[in-house]
Amino acid sequence: MRLQKAAALLTALVLTGCAEKSIPAIGSSVLDDLPKVENSRLSPCWQQKQIAAQRSYIDTVKSGKQQIYKADCKDSPKTS
Repeated sequence: MRLQKAAALLTALVLTGCAEKSIPAIGSSVLDDLPKVENSRLSPCWQQKQIAAQRSYIDTVKSGKQQIYKADCKDSPKTS
């Protein structure tokens, strides 16, 4: 019974921490100094997607508004 109460309390604490969808505060100057990886249409699609996701995150933190960038590429079919 004790274990169930402890598990319920722990679950409640964890879920409370997840309730807010906030991004930790980081100084804008820190983000400005971050080196940017150059994107290229010649880069593999997985890499273009990662660069777009990183830039979306950084610009969202800097502006305070959600920014979404997507890679304009198509994954190559998997060969086996």
